[in-house]
Amino acid sequence: MTAFGVTPEEFNKRWLRYYQTQYWVEVDELENFDRFARVIYDHKKTNSYQNTSTAMSPNGDKAAFISDRSGTAEIIVISGIDGSMIRKLVKSSYASGYEGLHLYEGGLSWSRDGEFITFAAKARGNDVLYIIHAQDGRVHKRLEFDLNGIYAPKFSPDGQKIVFTGLKDAYSDIYICNIETAILEKVTDDIYSDHHPDILNDEVIVFVSDRPDSGEEYYYGNHAVFIYSYGDISRLPPRSRYVASPVLTPDGGFFFVADYDSAYNLYFYSQDEGRITRRTDIFTGIYYPSSSMDGNKIAFSYYNDYGYDICVVKDPLDKMLGYAEPESTELASEDYYVPEDLDEDDVRKYRARFTFDYFTASASYFSALGFSGVGQIGVSDILGNHHFRFASNFYGSLTSSDIFINYWYLKKRTDFGVSLFQYLNYFSDRHDLLVWRYLGGGGGIQYPLNRFFRVELGLYAYKLYETRWYDYFPRYYSNISTEESYNMFYPDVALIFDNIKWGPLGPHDGRRFRISAYSTIFSDKDIRNAIVDYRRYFGVSPRASLASRLVLAASFGDDLDYWSIGGPYSLRGYDYYSFTGSKIGFLNLEFRFPFIDRLSIAFPIPLEIRNIRGDLFADVGTAYTDSVKLWETEGGFRLNDLKLGVGGGLRFTFLYIIFRLDYARAHNLRGWYESEFAYQQGIKSDWKFYLTLSPDW
Repeated sequence: MTAFGVTPEEFNKRWLRYYQTQYWVEVDELENFDRFARVIYDHKKTNSYQNTSTAMSPNGDKAAFISDRSGTAEIIVISGIDGSMIRKLVKSSYASGYEGLHLYEGGLSWSRDGEFITFAAKARGNDVLYIIHAQDGRVHKRLEFDLNGIYAPKFSPDGQKIVFTGLKDAYSDIYICNIETAILEKVTDDIYSDHHPDILNDEVIVFVSDRPDSGEEYYYGNHAVFIYSYGDISRLPPRSRYVASPVLTPDGGFFFVADYDSAYNLYFYSQDEGRITRRTDIFTGIYYPSSSMDGNKIAFSYYNDYGYDICVVKDPLDKMLGYAEPESTELASEDYYVPEDLDEDDVRKYRARFTFDYFTASASYFSALGFSGVGQIGVSDILGNHHFRFASNFYGSLTSSDIFINYWYLKKRTDFGVSLFQYLNYFSDRHDLLVWRYLGGGGGIQYPLNRFFRVELGLYAYKLYETRWYDYFPRYYSNISTEESYNMFYPDVALIFDNIKWGPLGPHDGRRFRISAYSTIFSDKDIRNAIVDYRRYFGVSPRASLASRLVLAASFGDDLDYWSIGGPYSLRGYDYYSFTGSKIGFLNLEFRFPFIDRLSIAFPIPLEIRNIRGDLFADVGTAYTDSVKLWETEGGFRLNDLKLGVGGGLRFTFLYIIFRLDYARAHNLRGWYESEFAYQQGIKSDWKFYLTLSPDW
């Protein structure tokens, strides 16, 4: 489109606009948005959807708002001139202090000197009022109150107080807090819904409410802008179903949003004239208006084409010409409020009724061992106070199967659980296969420190049956075995952190780790173990990510526990149970990316598979008991006891099942060799294929 001097996207936009105005009369009659406002943050160009809670800086050169551009709510500061990114201040869902931001009722506000920004965020289950440095996001003040919710905070002009909407016991009222002393003052105290305040000084506040006028009946949901002035409350503009976000201007008037004509348009109330005028005429809606300190620039969120854009208007009262004064949309009499007493006959004690929550299954295939897998069923009551889980992978007989039966009591903050279990672990001891069968039960508690951290305590007792199959490897067969049994009893403790954001087939961003330790007491064996499992995910784009996992485990004491690595869940490029030891460590690195968006097959059967993803990986790890030699340097650097596997694979969903196909091969940094012996003998490693049915780790 060089001849027209515009991009193809802009040409297409103008082309559609032209024919809309030709054939859709209402479009032609409505004001062209581009004539008075400028989009500085386009949700389509920035791959976002929700850009809300707009706050214009005092001098109008910056705009702060809450965006979901990264997939998680975060506070962003952009240029108020061209919309270029200046900085990201806060990202929710990644730290205990910012467990969540209010996208729709949050609200941001700058201090008049432009140094601070205030907002409300969820922290440890409660709303907290934050004041942060606008330059780098450092916390300046953190104010906690005995409230159920905090919304739409605004700095006072002198910067010493903040006015906001507070929710307490299902009632929303207007509050003022002193920043220095943290003293909270309640401005309104009634049954009415009060929200979206703005403050001129300690004695003059405008806010939205559905309170009735003096001497009139209360009609639910009949909103208007009210002014609190020196102890008196009076209504200013007419009422409507939706009224929000009054913004005071230096001349004493204010902008606000209302649906007088069904769309959420911007209106202006002139205190000098005592009348309101509609300043916009659009189809969709304007949200969260915010003005510069001199009132010469206004910013707001504009809903357009299934998303929210950030827009600015310079000299708004001059550019946005006034329309006719709207009429009141007082509600019909059937909407009025009538208090009624609770009928005790309608109150019944809650009784738990259980329904199925979910069924999940995972499986894997290896040529030497065949298929293996596990299925889980979850059952709970309607309130989620009681949860049962049954998991099993039947292998012909009960003694050869993993079986778990768990019950959790989840009514309180602290969760209590009991379990019965039987499961098997497999280890290689040179050419022998060790099978440990655990049969027992236990109990545990979980206590969440905040949304991301929790502590787990457990107490378990079981019988350990040990079976040793002699000369099982490398043929994966033996008919000679011995058996022993031991009584075991131990407590354990674990610390867990998890703020993962999930993608379609596995974690996409965030981190999670589990640090656990346990020691046997009053048992036939003296075992002390410590395990660390750390995972980190980097979302490099909305559809691609880097993933890493580090697992370390060690057993101490007079007796030892053992772990084996090798196979698709630990060290790809090697057989299952290839390496066993009382101390293990392995690191997985993966690049997960979109590969084929849509694969359509016509013959022999019509079949379509979407969202086929690719995976490139490198796994490195070792297992040992007494000593370890990670690498060799004589004759050239190469790995020894430290093992490396590299490869790639595909992931896709078919019939609601996630398939993982991996090809991997062992390498010692000198060539395709599995071990030092193979390197010395010149025996090359083979490509190994793994099929597993489960999400990515």
